[in-house]
Amino acid sequence: MPTLTGPITPLGAVIDILVGVSAPATMVLRRASKPIPQSVPLRADLDTGSFISCLDAQAILVLGLHPAGQRVLSTASTGAAMLPCDEYKVSLTIVHPSGNAALNRTLGLVTVADLPLAQTGIPALIGRDLLDRWEFLYDGRGGRFTLDY
Repeated sequence: MPTLTGPITPLGAVIDILVGVSAPATMVLRRASKPIPQSVPLRADLDTGSFISCLDAQAILVLGLHPAGQRVLSTASTGAAMLPCDEYKVSLTIVHPSGNAALNRTLGLVTVADLPLAQTGIPALIGRDLLDRWEFLYDGRGGRFTLDY
């Protein structure tokens, strides 16, 4: 099981990810001899306060994805107001900071919500839907986090 460690920054426990077309959609594009969009590199905050992983719309637009559904979310910034968000099916790769691709973790089919995150400086959130699969240690006093995936 790979381990990723990093500093806790003012923006949180931030990791590098790649977001791409889902594995099933990639197969459909290949069968149709259509080009497969390149995965998009993003920074993501490991966020135990989010029950679903989220991406900013700009990353989704680059991939040319169409919504797979919709859900209603509330956020710290919206308070009690509910925010309608489109859902998308994507592939998501956690990029190990060593550069060793064998230590990356790719999930071929992940449902994410479209949430306006760009203004936060971090265009993606990894929520409990994914964190529930792994061990995540947030050492505030030590200023470091560890993710065993």
